[in-house]
Amino acid sequence: MPYVRGEFTQHGFSELAEDEVMAALIARAGHVIDLPALWAFCDQRLPRFAVPRYLDLVDDLPRTANGKVRKFVLRERGVTAVTRDRLAAAPPLSTTAGKA
Repeated sequence: MPYVRGEFTQHGFSELAEDEVMAALIARAGHVIDLPALWAFCDQRLPRFAVPRYLDLVDDLPRTANGKVRKFVLRERGVTAVTRDRLAAAPPLSTTAGKA
């Protein structure tokens, strides 16, 4: 995506099922990331299991003195109030579901 300056993905957010993928994204200066368009972009290019369920827009990624991403900081942060959940943003599958 042209408006993404940096990203980091990780697994491990589900307590009841398989791990979910979360991506922490940094927008390029002066740009806004269109999250539905980003999910569509991922759907077209990634296998289903690799498409992030959660997208988190951050100002910067926590890094070590050597420049590596401090994964545990993002993992401890987990899903927050500003994290976007793809399932919560998805439209209903059918308006007639459950009707005979």
